Amino acid sequence: MEQVKTEQVKTSPMRECLMSGLLFLPVTVLVFELSLFFAPDYLFLFEPFTKYFAGELAVGSFPWWNPYTGLGRPFFSDVHTGLHYPPTYLLLVPFAGVHLIVWLHCAFGAMGMKRLCVSLGAASGWAWLAGFSFVFSGFLCGRLFAGQLFVVFGFLYLPWILKEVLELDTNWTRPRIIRLAVLMALQFLTGHPQVFWLSNVGIWTLLLLLVILDGRDANRSTQLRRVGQLASATVVAVGLACFSWLPFLDLVAHSNRTEPTIESASFLAFQWNYLTGLFAGTSVPPMESNAFTGAVWVLSGLFGLFAVKDKRLRALFAVALLALAFSLGQSSPVFRAAFHLAPGADGFRIPARALIWATLALIILGAVAMTTLQQRVGEKKGRGALLIFAVLFLIELGVMLPKWKSEYTRNARVDYLFANQFKEWTKDLNLESPTNTPPRCNLSLGILPANWAAELRLCHVNGDTPLFLGRPWRYLHASRGIQPDPRINTSLNPKVVQSDPLKIPYVTVNVGVQGDGSHSAIVVETNPVPRAWFSVSVHRSSEESESLAAMTGGFPAHVMTLVEQDPTTSIPMGIPVPIQPLDIQWFESSRLLIDVHAPQAGFLVLNEAWFPGWKARVGRKVIDAQPVNHWMRGFELPAGEHRIEVYFRPRFLSFGCFVSLATLMGLFVWSRKVQPKDVEKKPADV
Repeated sequence: MEQVKTEQVKTSPMRECLMSGLLFLPVTVLVFELSLFFAPDYLFLFEPFTKYFAGELAVGSFPWWNPYTGLGRPFFSDVHTGLHYPPTYLLLVPFAGVHLIVWLHCAFGAMGMKRLCVSLGAASGWAWLAGFSFVFSGFLCGRLFAGQLFVVFGFLYLPWILKEVLELDTNWTRPRIIRLAVLMALQFLTGHPQVFWLSNVGIWTLLLLLVILDGRDANRSTQLRRVGQLASATVVAVGLACFSWLPFLDLVAHSNRTEPTIESASFLAFQWNYLTGLFAGTSVPPMESNAFTGAVWVLSGLFGLFAVKDKRLRALFAVALLALAFSLGQSSPVFRAAFHLAPGADGFRIPARALIWATLALIILGAVAMTTLQQRVGEKKGRGALLIFAVLFLIELGVMLPKWKSEYTRNARVDYLFANQFKEWTKDLNLESPTNTPPRCNLSLGILPANWAAELRLCHVNGDTPLFLGRPWRYLHASRGIQPDPRINTSLNPKVVQSDPLKIPYVTVNVGVQGDGSHSAIVVETNPVPRAWFSVSVHRSSEESESLAAMTGGFPAHVMTLVEQDPTTSIPMGIPVPIQPLDIQWFESSRLLIDVHAPQAGFLVLNEAWFPGWKARVGRKVIDAQPVNHWMRGFELPAGEHRIEVYFRPRFLSFGCFVSLATLMGLFVWSRKVQPKDVEKKPADV
């Protein structure tokens, strides 16, 4: 059977938006109801992120930094917070905001899938069903139940992007390049770089396969134009999102992912036995390996592979097979090759996320295949087949939805109850600081989730984030003589918390929990390590690894400071002099005020994580922070009485904003100069 040709009729974009919105409004509310509020990633990541952001703004402080988790880390620089993506701010609307943002993205993704299917030859009815089925596939719907909102939002851009790529013309059509660039930039801003990476690798692989399938008879200049248009759109997208990814790369460079291993990159890989999850069944696979597409779509998709002779569809299926092989992790030669050869592949985990291409390909092939059958049997019988097909899929979906809802939110509900109990306990403790400096706790994440600590005005030693800062990560494990789990780099090894939580060498800890189960009790340290001090004696270390070995080997940080740069002033070297504890006069998330009486030149040391971008203003002079005592934040000060203002700004944010703004302005000017040849003849929908 040749490539499908369908009679095309015009469909108003406004009508499409209305249809998609009306379809998903009741469905979103009925399916997800209160489950979204107990979805783990929403409950322990995105809700605390938005609350922290709003809370800081309410007190007049912009949250460049988050001092409440993992000994401190950049906040606004981290794209995983989702704060660079404009729709995220809907989450600030109480209760309705979550459903509103999910509803809008589900409708948006379904409409994109519908348009993609139509452009590949599917009839309108089948295309709409494909859009609905794509959104409620196990891959996406299961992740919504688990709270991975921004992973889902990013993947919902993929049908739109793929449609634009497949319709790249031999001429340089500016409107299409602009649309493609904007869509790609927005996909990155949704907050998960792996989604952007998987989408782009798949798209470029698809384009390469199409070049190969075109054979020797193809016009090479035409192929080069298509490649050039995609490359141009990618460059523009990178420019538009520069304000986001440039500071983020600085965070990545100082995170605990600088030395990736194939074991960590293979964490939560797909397993062959999970293929049974393509159909409705009694078992529920792990959320990251949920490949449910439905028997009707799998069978019709495989039928479409043989029934429809369309190079685009066959290339898409080949990409799906490669993605499936990649998702298997280190057991697959495709994954091993990508890990060593593909830029960025070694920096991500959870290769099972590549299964999005398999879900996408099967549904598209199925929609096109069923359209060919509809053309054979006639319009009336075709509508009957569409109705039966939809009912069968809904039956399968109805079997699986309650199981996903129960399985993927169950543990979060238990943790939620424990964490709320701890909130009540803290009310009985006198933990308030007269200088607004929040106390630091070392607790199990089951007692207090790391990202909830900010709400209680507690700084958590542990973290729960895709990027833990590298120096604190290495020190906290090495100081206990514990090896971190190579597969998990989001939070500390539990043994760091379990063994004497108040006594981590040279780490300020005020609150902990000792004991297990019913015999556990909250303990408060009465003589903690100072949060800030002044030191007039230093010892020189050549590099970070030497500093780590010294600090975990008994270095006397209470009488001298370990530095990795030569002091610029005359400071005694290697002479033990007791440190001078200091009070932090005012504590904000990204700004501190400290009074220092320095009898001679020395170092202001903060028991907070170092990161480039921290500065101290001493009079009219601005001093950059440097790492001291391996992980701490230090400033070299001259002698005298000083009121020190310590503040943080992301290093590359200004330059990134300049590039993004320049790209946006250039894009606007370019779009205004559209020539007649740039005006597209848009194919109407079926």
